[in-house]
Amino acid sequence: MNDEIVRRESLSDALERCLKNQPGVWLSMSELAAVGGLGGWRTRLSELRRKRSMHIEHNGKNGAASRHRYLPYPPLGRSAESSTGYLPLFEREIRAHR
Repeated sequence: MNDEIVRRESLSDALERCLKNQPGVWLSMSELAAVGGLGGWRTRLSELRRKRSMHIEHNGKNGAASRHRYLPYPPLGRSAESSTGYLPLFEREIRAHR
């Protein structure tokens, strides 16, 4: 059993090194599985988030388009690419005068 624990920890360490060596780079499932093990890379990724406090983002897509990336520093706010659902100030002023 101890050998299995050591093997799993070494795969977690390898996955951590892979992510830290490529900060901000979106990595595919196949790239992560090649390093973290085909059967357990998702669990190891989750453990890196929880146990090692790594900020790892998922792009929100499924299948072949799914990607993850490590950010050394968690973002302080939302991405400029995302929408809040609120109208910009200029749009509000135009609609208010109609």
